[in-house]
Amino acid sequence: MQINIANHEHPYVWDGVYGFALSDYPRITAWELKKLLAFIEYEKRYGRKTEIICEDKEILAAVNNAIAYPETVSDWLQQIV
Repeated sequence: MQINIANHEHPYVWDGVYGFALSDYPRITAWELKKLLAFIEYEKRYGRKTEIICEDKEILAAVNNAIAYPETVSDWLQQIV
C-alpha cells in the first residue's frame, strides 16, 4: 500500500493508494501521526508493506521519526491532551 500524504480534501483509499489528508496541511498533529502508525502496523500485521510518499520534507521527517521512535508520539500526545 502506498500512503500519499498531501493537501487532499479528504482521505481516500483507491487502487492501492491511501490518500492521507491532514487537518491543517502542512502541519501534522500527534493524533494524525498515531493514526498513520496504526495504519502502518495494520498493513504490517497482514504481511503488506507500505511506502510513504510526501513532497513536504518536514512532514516526511516527522513521519519517519514517528516510525523509528513510536513512543515519542505517545508521549507527545499525552502532553497535549
